[in-house]
Amino acid sequence: MEFVRSLRIPASVLLALALVLALTGAPPARADLAGQPPQRRPTAAVKANLPTVTNLVLNLKDPYIVYVPAGDTLQIAAQGGVLSYGDGWDRVQVKPYLYHLRHGSWSNHFWKVNTSRRELYLVWGGAFGRVGPGTGPAREVEGDRVALTVDVVGGAGDSVPDRFLIRFPGARLHFVPATGDISLSALGMILSPCDDWEACRLKDYLFHVRLKTWQGFFWKVNTGRKQAWRTTGGEFCRLGGEDKALDLTVVSYERPYSLARPRLAPSAEERGRLKAIAGMIEAGRPIAEINASAADFVRDFPDLEPSAAITAISAEIKGLEAATEAARNERQMAATAFENFDQKVNQLYNILSTLMKNMSEMRMGTVRNMR
Repeated sequence: MEFVRSLRIPASVLLALALVLALTGAPPARADLAGQPPQRRPTAAVKANLPTVTNLVLNLKDPYIVYVPAGDTLQIAAQGGVLSYGDGWDRVQVKPYLYHLRHGSWSNHFWKVNTSRRELYLVWGGAFGRVGPGTGPAREVEGDRVALTVDVVGGAGDSVPDRFLIRFPGARLHFVPATGDISLSALGMILSPCDDWEACRLKDYLFHVRLKTWQGFFWKVNTGRKQAWRTTGGEFCRLGGEDKALDLTVVSYERPYSLARPRLAPSAEERGRLKAIAGMIEAGRPIAEINASAADFVRDFPDLEPSAAITAISAEIKGLEAATEAARNERQMAATAFENFDQKVNQLYNILSTLMKNMSEMRMGTVRNMR
């Protein structure tokens, strides 16, 4: 105060200074001596940090499935090596040139490969291992053609090929360092749960991963640098060896710990929502509207596995198959109705293939944004 008096600042200036301090939110000095408690500025609420885990996605190049009918052997390969020896896959030769393939986790659909046409179809509602759905008369179920390259070696025309390859535009190896979970997917579908893989943590940011049958090499993944190498001349789970960079990209994102292992059984509330989506498909609503409802579902229930959701939707649509059977029993009296029902059932199941891929991509985007 003595310093202020020595400056001889006019009272009007002091008053103006007090007004400025009041307008900027600064509390007046020693306001508590005047009987008023000092005011505190409101502080922004801090969002609670929920436990999260880091997820890595290795985008693989040039993946393919190769199947040899003579030995009934199936392998999945990429990056110049075998990633799976077909564990969990079912395969049936329906005709010399026609094959049904599916992973055990696909409960409502399968692939039909025609080596004569060099084409692949995704079939919903058909009977795996035979031509035709259900127990009725056998008939061809075309399904929805998938734009994948099918290379055939040997077996000209309708004869049995020596082998055939299904090539993908890309595949993803999912790795959760916190849990050690690894899985392989493509086109929004599981190709392998990678139960025959193993992972080892060398440092907080450095891991070794490999198929257990690999000999003399493994992959090294650096979560900090988001890079991966093929290591030879070293020992798994120990530093050392010669590294060669893998030609792939690594994407990292945080995921709530509760979503690290998604649920496979929908709740009652979720079944109601899925039934509504099935009703939209049955009513022939535009695919954009169906996808929008699917996106809302994934956003509200991100911890449910998309394939489980699609299975529930497919189950709701099964009612149409009962209507088809009834029309088939009417024979000539309902021939026209049967054709209409038959076409509609095929159309509905074709929509499911697109919906499943979209839901899988939506789920990955949703959990990526939950930080």
